[in-house]
Amino acid sequence: MRTWEEIREDFPILKEKIHGKDLIYLDNAATTQLPQQVLDCFVEHYTKYNANVHRGIHYLSEQSTMHMEAVRNKLKDFLHAENQGEIIFTSGATDSANLVAQSFLRHVLQPGDVVLSTELEHHANFVVWQQVCQECGAEFRMIPTVDGELDMDAAHKMLSDKVKLLAVTAVSNVTGTVVDIETLIAWAKEYEIPVYIDAAQAVRHRTFDLAGLQCDFLGFSAHKMMGPTGVGCLFVREKWLNEMQPYRYGGGMIDIVTEEKTTFAELPARLEAGTPNYSGIITWGAALDYLMDIGIERMASYEEELIKKAEEVLEAIPQVNILGHPKQRAGCISIQIDGVHPYDFASMIDKYGVAVRTGSMCAQPIVNKMGLDTVIRISPAFYNTMEEMKKLGEYTEKVIAFFERIKR
Repeated sequence: MRTWEEIREDFPILKEKIHGKDLIYLDNAATTQLPQQVLDCFVEHYTKYNANVHRGIHYLSEQSTMHMEAVRNKLKDFLHAENQGEIIFTSGATDSANLVAQSFLRHVLQPGDVVLSTELEHHANFVVWQQVCQECGAEFRMIPTVDGELDMDAAHKMLSDKVKLLAVTAVSNVTGTVVDIETLIAWAKEYEIPVYIDAAQAVRHRTFDLAGLQCDFLGFSAHKMMGPTGVGCLFVREKWLNEMQPYRYGGGMIDIVTEEKTTFAELPARLEAGTPNYSGIITWGAALDYLMDIGIERMASYEEELIKKAEEVLEAIPQVNILGHPKQRAGCISIQIDGVHPYDFASMIDKYGVAVRTGSMCAQPIVNKMGLDTVIRISPAFYNTMEEMKKLGEYTEKVIAFFERIKR
């Protein structure tokens, strides 16, 4: 078994100097870095067998198609899904949610129906449902939070026969809250409510066994798990597949086209219009192999230790306020610093080579619920080190001291 220090060597970007300092990359909730093995796969594709997929019978096209469809099978195995047809390629988690909204939900919603989401959500798992409800005359409701934790009692009470979809994140991209999706799914099934899980922040921190976890839809992105941007996956349980209607039209998703009528291809092709990002999908396959070789459980355990260390060093600084106190946290921690604006902090700590994220995190409801409009987010990955968490604390103290001096 390779050590974390050996694994870190796989990531060439971590050897870069930022303002003359060693890079400490703590923005992994936004996007992760790529190991050399994944970069090599991208180059190999374009230098050895690049050709459009599903279009030709020549050797290069067949090779490209074979490699892309192999990734569909890898995702099936990664998720423990029953068949490849339940795996639909998208451009990312946002596209996955939009696909469910436009291809499924808008065809079943009626005035008076309800869609439930939560205050914890990224806008991609919030605005999508809000807008389709407005189009269809349905009601959009949010399950509230208490100190960054989902209010499960309120969630249970808000479920009813009127609810046509429950859309919930598995892990918050602001507080790192790990949501009890198993209980929510079980409650939803009492009313036969289909459940959409936004797994974008969770996919690197836990395994998803969809043979046991009875959600109906699940979406996530490659770039949150050491893959390229512009690629994602939507899992659709087989019982809902035939109710998914295409909302993007073009090549690859048709069967017969005449002036009078068009018929569509079999699933999943009819939901994958146009040339897919096949080079990105193939490269994602190398990232899946890489992560599975390390082991999701091992990776998640180490990242949990990193988060705890970050929380420990930050809590020791009087001016730092950690946002939310969930029972379990994964992937990220967000803070507010007395007397220092988040943008000023991020700009200054960048001079020490530390990359953190500031803003609303595309999650204004939960940030506003905490009385803020901007936060600082720290999100380590398995290629970070305990020493870097200590330096995060040291540099944070230096930045705070700098702003205290200039205010005197």
